[in-house]
Amino acid sequence: MPAVTAELDQKSFLRELSEFQSSMYDKASTYTKVMIGLGYGGFFAAWSGTKQYLLPRPRVASALFVTVSLVLYIIFEILQVMIVSHLSIQLANAVSLPDADILQALRKYRTRSQALTRPLLSAWKIVFPLSAFAGLVGAGILIYAFVRSLV
Repeated sequence: MPAVTAELDQKSFLRELSEFQSSMYDKASTYTKVMIGLGYGGFFAAWSGTKQYLLPRPRVASALFVTVSLVLYIIFEILQVMIVSHLSIQLANAVSLPDADILQALRKYRTRSQALTRPLLSAWKIVFPLSAFAGLVGAGILIYAFVRSLV
């Protein structure tokens, strides 16, 4: 009887751990996406509200750089959502298996998870700096154009 209780406790613990991990990731991801969305939205609001006062070249250059930044970010987010949702489904399936099969399923999940997330993390090391650089250059051009227009 104690072995059955231990197995149930382990299965319950794994389920709770999975839910906790998912919840923490969702909160962090949501916060980051809101902040980035506000940044892009703020840029384009400022840009569209003042573009008539800017010279054509800086107006187009600033929009181009921030658009490139946004496209890079969106492409990465789409890939990330595909991978994370796939892994979430696999983890939920692994945790819901009979006790005898759960350890093997979790090992398989871990191997698959590492195989999918490693390239994603490598891509982020390239995409994030490029996206941030392009966005900051676009914002810098816009700020420079604002100052130049005022002076």
